[in-house]
Amino acid sequence: FVECFFVLLYICKCNQVKFSKMDNNKVATKANLIWDQNESLRPPPYTGPLKRYLSAINIGDELVDSLPMKDLLCHGSNKTVNVPDIPAPAWVDWESVKRGQLLWTENLGRAYKALGFALLTGFSISRFAVVLYHTGYAQSGKTAFDRYNATGHAIVDWFRYDLSNPQSQGRKSIHMVRCMHGFARRNSNQLFDQENGEGIALSQYDMAEVMLGFAIVTHSLIEESMGYKFSREEKRDMASCWRIIGFYLGILDEYNPCVSVEELEACFDEYMTMTPARLISPRPCTYELQRTAIEGFGMGTGLGKEYWYGVLSLQVDFLKKRGVDFDETILNRKPKQGVAAAASGVFYLLRFDFFNRILSALVIRGRDLNAENKPAAEKAFKMLSVVGKVHDEVTWKVYSIVYVLRKVILLAVIAYLYLRRRGKIQRRKVQQRSLRSILRLV
Repeated sequence: FVECFFVLLYICKCNQVKFSKMDNNKVATKANLIWDQNESLRPPPYTGPLKRYLSAINIGDELVDSLPMKDLLCHGSNKTVNVPDIPAPAWVDWESVKRGQLLWTENLGRAYKALGFALLTGFSISRFAVVLYHTGYAQSGKTAFDRYNATGHAIVDWFRYDLSNPQSQGRKSIHMVRCMHGFARRNSNQLFDQENGEGIALSQYDMAEVMLGFAIVTHSLIEESMGYKFSREEKRDMASCWRIIGFYLGILDEYNPCVSVEELEACFDEYMTMTPARLISPRPCTYELQRTAIEGFGMGTGLGKEYWYGVLSLQVDFLKKRGVDFDETILNRKPKQGVAAAASGVFYLLRFDFFNRILSALVIRGRDLNAENKPAAEKAFKMLSVVGKVHDEVTWKVYSIVYVLRKVILLAVIAYLYLRRRGKIQRRKVQQRSLRSILRLV
């Protein structure tokens, strides 16, 4: 047990060092910002592949936006949605979509972990943050967990059910989310100054960024942080899956970056050039959203909020790996020492199919339990909340102390094992001498 414990510590530490040893060639500071989110909600001044998407900041979802407010949904509503069905587009390849769904389902554990990380860092996008904050996502940890958990369960449905069938659970779930977007757009438009070039809430441009997060940011995290690689053909099928999901979410074809893997990669590369500016100039609501989401994830997963602060801190190492460093902290709250290494170690372990299958099974079980037995799901949440609190009050504090003293403890264990081994050898020699003496007497 002791040896396995230190092996895990060593893996975590090595994985952390792997990030921190990257050479940095850029330094991001407030002084050299070319775009500041505190000044305006205008999108970044893109000049590359994302430039054409900027023209969509004033375009919403014509179909849903034409519906009366009573037909739209807010979180917690149980009423059924009645979105007019639209025919499948001519470009859709349903076989490719199904292969993509299967790939996402097989890698659900990895995808869920990556999406959790992407969500926490994505709060730095002020255009999203102000909408989420205004619509009540930061009320409490429990509220945050329930809402993000519902979104996660919807994504699971999109991967598991036949999207070519208008009556499938997957398509119904997409319609529900589309109506929620319509409600949030109508309820938050007063936050944006169209005359100042800020556009509208949840515009086609914003939805294109959402597609980037789901389709390519997830890929990047799985490949770069978990070390699990997809073939080019697999990426095409996975992008095809998200393209049709985006279509039924109301994203116009000309503003859907999932048209090809090449378009996704080009857009992502330019998107990342503005990430330092996002992290340096967040609005106050960003930190509230992060705090409540981390509290909720800590309760709902049983890992404790300290672990999720460790996950959030990995954004610094992720950017260092891409050659970007900061002259000041971008973290509103740092984790305890060593917790980031543990979180990094979990990313490392998910490169192995065994751990991915375990996490995937837990995600699917959680989704099914929530759908079939809501009281049991609430009971499970309460139990996990207690476990999470124990981790925060005991486990992570002890782990942090062990992490700080790991070299001393490791040397002590090695010395103990050496002395114990040496003692065994000495005792064996004494036994052999005694045996020889007895034999001579005989």
